[in-house]
Amino acid sequence: MTGQTIALAGLSNRSVEVKEYAVRSFENWGSPDCIEILDGVDCGETWLQEYINQVILVLEEELSE
Repeated sequence: MTGQTIALAGLSNRSVEVKEYAVRSFENWGSPDCIEILDGVDCGETWLQEYINQVILVLEEELSE
């Protein structure tokens, strides 16, 4: 729970690198909560948004099995 709070704060950081590592954290945890959190993220960087969308798709696929 604390880790998700820290990663969530990372998603609103100015640094693109911090945002990327926050997304990677959610990707590694792979819970339904992570999908919900990432689905609400609008990061402003095209490549990072594409990465977030890909992570969401993969997590949805993995969790539906």
